[in-house]
Amino acid sequence: MIYSHKQLKYHGKHSVRSLDEDATSPRNLNLGDFNLKLRGGIKMEAIFTKFDNESNWVKGEIGKYTFSAKLFNEGSTYGINDGRVSKLSIYDEKVRREKSNFFASCIVNYDRGWDIEPSEENMEVFEAVMELLENSPERDFD
Repeated sequence: MIYSHKQLKYHGKHSVRSLDEDATSPRNLNLGDFNLKLRGGIKMEAIFTKFDNESNWVKGEIGKYTFSAKLFNEGSTYGINDGRVSKLSIYDEKVRREKSNFFASCIVNYDRGWDIEPSEENMEVFEAVMELLENSPERDFD
């Protein structure tokens, strides 16, 4: 499957939708039963803004945060919890621009090891992003 120039969105607990920029109707991709409820019953929507067959890098958004990750089809010892994600940054783009400092904007940064671990306050955002990433479809690199 090719996901170039498509946006994948988490919708409810049943599917992720993939919508071509030029398409008028979405195609549902079943990614399992996600639960993205945060403390206080607030629901977050995790969105892939880049998910293609060009590279292992994906990008997305969750709430006020942006995330980028290096995502593989199989887990490895370099991945978070031996999973598919070998690099992950979750950051506040507004803070990054204001401070002109990427690390100052990060709530999570993993690069084959922890640079910035998720705090208790940000754990649910981290877990929601990880669930989306670990359950995303495999890509066919040609």
